[in-house]
Amino acid sequence: TLNGGTIKDAAENNATLTLSSPGAAGSLGANKDIVIDTTAPTISSGTVAANNTYIDVAFSEGVYNTNGGSGAAEASDFNLIFTQNGGNASDASISSVTNTSGGALSGGESTIRCVLSISGIPSGVETIEVVPQGSAIYDAAGNAAEATETTTAKTLNDQLAPTIVLTANPDSIIADGTSTSTITAKVEDQNGDPVANGTDVLFETDQGTFASSTVTKQTSGG
Repeated sequence: TLNGGTIKDAAENNATLTLSSPGAAGSLGANKDIVIDTTAPTISSGTVAANNTYIDVAFSEGVYNTNGGSGAAEASDFNLIFTQNGGNASDASISSVTNTSGGALSGGESTIRCVLSISGIPSGVETIEVVPQGSAIYDAAGNAAEATETTTAKTLNDQLAPTIVLTANPDSIIADGTSTSTITAKVEDQNGDPVANGTDVLFETDQGTFASSTVTKQTSGG
């Protein structure tokens, strides 16, 4: 209110103080499209790189790390949840964030690349999940992403090489003589299961030489 005062123009004419009803002819709402954004940004997807070096976190709109629509997202704005699930890797964290080209963020990106630091070699059963920290990620209107937003659990890709278990029957040979022994090479994945059929195994020894040999391949089911 003006407490009895008036608003005048340069010619001393009093201004009309009665505003038009919202939506009526001449009102601001009738002449301008006014949209108030109250929708917080959400996470729409998460994609893990084939070599497990990063996870791309896609948002529903461009995001910032201040509620004023400015500032680039930082690694500390995110939380990574790692679940081992009996796998070989023991932990994972976000070491940095970039744009999808690997460059520095400037603010307003809708996809953030979270670069991963992983302890141990993933065996394909471990999972990671990225969520925003509370009041850390905002859209241009200042709406904060909820800390309950998530990429959902994403499985890391298997990078652990298979192991070879060698057995021999008999397990000794005659010194300076000739013996016959059956050597079995079993190639197993990280769970102890045979790998796909047809895997070649190169066997070498410094304990003697092969006078002759017969190779038999056994399928994973046999």
